[in-house]
Amino acid sequence: MKKKDVLIKIKQEEERNKERIREAEQRRDKMIESARLEAHKIREEAEQKAARLYREALEEFEQERTQEEQALIEEQEARLEEMRAHSRSRMDEAVSQLVEEFERYINAQAEENE
Repeated sequence: MKKKDVLIKIKQEEERNKERIREAEQRRDKMIESARLEAHKIREEAEQKAARLYREALEEFEQERTQEEQALIEEQEARLEEMRAHSRSRMDEAVSQLVEEFERYINAQAEENE
């Protein structure tokens, strides 16, 4: 083989190697871009999931708080009703005592006037 033919073959081989390198770089770039897109997608999904979980936790907290507040309100209303009932019974006792005292006073006045 002549020197010229050898040089041509070397040149052709260099061109093929350059083309292979370009193709490998293109595949690498596509893989990197694909990985970036996938990472972006995963991040968006994770952010959406985190936001959803946050909303759900907040709603659950609000619901529990509302239930606790309602239970406290009901408990206080029951105590208030007990106090009212107790006050009514004491009022009846006080009225009875006032009537008795008034009757004693009237009787005492009647005895003095006799």
